[in-house]
Amino acid sequence: MEDLDSLGCLTPCMIPKIQYEAQKDIAKSMAEIWSRSVKNELERGGQAPNVVGYIPDAIYMASNPKWQEEQFGAVNDKEHFACLVFVAKQLLDYYNIETSMLNLRDAVVAKGYRTWRFQNSQKTFCSPIATSKEAMAALEEKGHPTDLDSIEKIFEYLGKPVSVRERHILLDNIIADYCHKRVVQVCETRFMHVVNMYQHLKEGHFVPMWVENNIYWNDSDRKEKHCIILVAIQNQEAIVIDSSVGYRRLPINQLLQATTVAWKVYQ
Repeated sequence: MEDLDSLGCLTPCMIPKIQYEAQKDIAKSMAEIWSRSVKNELERGGQAPNVVGYIPDAIYMASNPKWQEEQFGAVNDKEHFACLVFVAKQLLDYYNIETSMLNLRDAVVAKGYRTWRFQNSQKTFCSPIATSKEAMAALEEKGHPTDLDSIEKIFEYLGKPVSVRERHILLDNIIADYCHKRVVQVCETRFMHVVNMYQHLKEGHFVPMWVENNIYWNDSDRKEKHCIILVAIQNQEAIVIDSSVGYRRLPINQLLQATTVAWKVYQ
């Protein structure tokens, strides 16, 4: 395996604002096309094929004691962030890139894929920890009482760091950085049509997915997003790898409706 413990080749998340806005617009358009494709597939009563894609030798679970007590960035909430890191690790394994889970976690945080803000401020940050630099920047934007005469009072006034979003462009960048062909992030790393995703599975790949948990778990109280991997379809049931439970089966139509992004994993 290629030893890349520093993950130095991984593209940083921090990009110029103009490039970020363009990338966001492309991702939004592709998501809309994907959504229409899912709707059309369901309305015509399309049947998913029985297919087995790439099934990893090992899967990574959030319950593993090696990292169960570890902090995941400025906002220490594994349930809202670690799933993305676990799927990223499966991708790196697929590309024969050897690195530890914790080293990957550190690289993901350090390269800006975790967005957060202070509880009482709307200014967002991608830095790995909350320091006085971020606190002063948030304070400058928010405005503040005149009696905040110490950094401790400033942190108390701003509140604790809370999650804004996970930058799942991470998976696009891993695919683009480590596959054996030149691909353009987002444009060529995400599916727009369901039938193309089925074909990708038939060709022996797996499909990372970003899903809405309320649909994925059929639970309206679960508002957050989640990252899983589709590895097979049997008798209209999807078989996925989910770092919170291991292997899971659910109706393929339920999974399609839950999915907002499906990634195309090139070799």
